[in-house]
Amino acid sequence: MRFICFYRLIFLAAAAAFWLLAASAQVPGRPWQAPTDPSYEMREISCVSDGNRLYGEAFIPRSPGKHPAVIMSHGYGATHAGFYAMVDTLAKLGYVCYCYDFAGGSRSGRSEGRTEDMSIFTERQNLLDVIEMVRSWDCVDDESLFLLGESQGGCVSAIAAPYVADKIKAIVLVYPALCIPDDGFALYPELGNVPDTVTFMGMRIGRAYYERFYGGFDIYKEIAGYQGDVLIVHGTEDGLVKPEYSAKASNVYEHSEFHLIFGAGHGFRKPEHREAYHTYVIDFLTRQMRPRRIQAYLSSLRSDPSAHTLRPDVKKAKNSPYLGSKNYGKRIAVFGGSLSVNPESDVAKQLWADMLGAEVVTYGVGGAGFSIDQGYSLQKQVDTAGVYDVYVLWASTNDFTNDRPCGSWADYTAADGYDESKRHTQCGGINYCIRRLLEKNPRAEIYFFTSLRFFGTDSGHNPYSVVPNNTGKTFAEYVEAQKACCAYYGIPVLDQFNLQGINEFNVENYYKDDLLHMNEEGYRRIAPVQAAFLSNGR
Repeated sequence: MRFICFYRLIFLAAAAAFWLLAASAQVPGRPWQAPTDPSYEMREISCVSDGNRLYGEAFIPRSPGKHPAVIMSHGYGATHAGFYAMVDTLAKLGYVCYCYDFAGGSRSGRSEGRTEDMSIFTERQNLLDVIEMVRSWDCVDDESLFLLGESQGGCVSAIAAPYVADKIKAIVLVYPALCIPDDGFALYPELGNVPDTVTFMGMRIGRAYYERFYGGFDIYKEIAGYQGDVLIVHGTEDGLVKPEYSAKASNVYEHSEFHLIFGAGHGFRKPEHREAYHTYVIDFLTRQMRPRRIQAYLSSLRSDPSAHTLRPDVKKAKNSPYLGSKNYGKRIAVFGGSLSVNPESDVAKQLWADMLGAEVVTYGVGGAGFSIDQGYSLQKQVDTAGVYDVYVLWASTNDFTNDRPCGSWADYTAADGYDESKRHTQCGGINYCIRRLLEKNPRAEIYFFTSLRFFGTDSGHNPYSVVPNNTGKTFAEYVEAQKACCAYYGIPVLDQFNLQGINEFNVENYYKDDLLHMNEEGYRRIAPVQAAFLSNGR
């Protein structure tokens, strides 16, 4: 049932006006000054769409060859200049960036067109014409074209994507204004109520902005036609476009990642919120550009690749006892073997997500160990990972059971000159992972989960067993070596071998029949301890 919500409309107008006035604060330096850097050049390039000249700026890396490209679409009343900070970041990384002004999309835009004629459908046509132009450039790899839209530009990118699914690689939707039809119905419950022109959020728009919503238009059916990869980023405190709209979209798309930035409103005006937004985008694009052979190999090893990103239940997160803890609202990446990635492990990781208001992304692969020789090792997983706030190294049993050398805390450290040959040991692999993760993000928190017990043999769960593997080391010695490596670097350790309270008297409640892998009850038992540890590293 459609109804007018006057308080929401007043809030919408006030919030939007405030955001638009503050938009220039998003770009360091003089407002709307195009960024410059020796690594790229800027060219003013226009195209014609529906008879209107669209103004745009292309930022092109100076390095030779074809480059991936990102087309950036602005929000209601904004302009291309709102993307300058993102442009500077991506162009330096080798992306062609094209930001432009929609026809009639802003009072201050440089494109032709009347604001009274503008709608998300005219802007969709603008974007479709821009896509054709950018794909034709010699500097662009037309198999690596991305769409990125903010607010109304995110909505436009979403409804355009199904029309060009074979021409784009993925889309990024940033607080996408999928609420526009609902907001129109709230203002004008029936088509007959829609005026010829009206001033809304500081800009004069026409009947065209609303009229196509009244013929049974369903925006979620419209966007569902896109089957490619989607990144959605939204703030939990966005009062202009409620995050529930993005949450619903993430369920509509078959292949989506949904990231919430806790405490962020519309526009991501605070530096820490914009930094998180940029990090999400860079990580997503980096993974999209990962060689296809690696993507295929990972998919073949993982039991359920589509389930490896877990997001918090917003209501649970807001009522969490860890609200305000050091790692609340952060992004967590997990590396490990089957115990970190099998379907049952999602029970634990979902609890982390809900309790910590965190997104949890798993890079783990069954059969992996720390030794470079052990499966798709944690070293290889770390090499392919993006930038996160928190990294979890979850030790498996695989190095021990497959007779990979245990090594010592000094392997692959300054003590041996980072001897590459030591990467074949468990300890050398641990130290390599720690070093590489801190190279990716020097400010990251790294936490270590020791191996859990396994009960197929006495040595797998008895800390006093003297039965070694073929290298002459017991499983307990492998666990102690894990802790020694972490002690050298000051990495907090959750001792899962000794402190989880699972033994021969209760193992059947928590492990599968193989006595190696946990069942869901096992993960439910250890998850609260893990979440408490991850909240602050203690």
